[in-house]
Amino acid sequence: MNRIRELRKERGITQIELGEAIGVDHSAIARYERGSRRVNVETARKLCDFFGCSIGYLLYQPEASALDDASVIEAYHALSDRDRTFVDMVFRDYLV
Repeated sequence: MNRIRELRKERGITQIELGEAIGVDHSAIARYERGSRRVNVETARKLCDFFGCSIGYLLYQPEASALDDASVIEAYHALSDRDRTFVDMVFRDYLV
């Protein structure tokens, strides 16, 4: 099950209620849960704040663990400065 759906159902709230709580349309929540749309950094932050979880927990996907180092580095460098700063912050918190 998708982690966002799992957390939402644990809270007993609808996609509409979650969307209203974090300021996105419920159709976006549905697409995140189906996996047809990726969560952007800003929305991930809002979801983590709402659910009280880490971004690693929210976005963890076992199949993604097979990525090689070069792919991860390439993806990191493709991020905007703002998103790279956020990733840096997450890793700094994780490694401390």
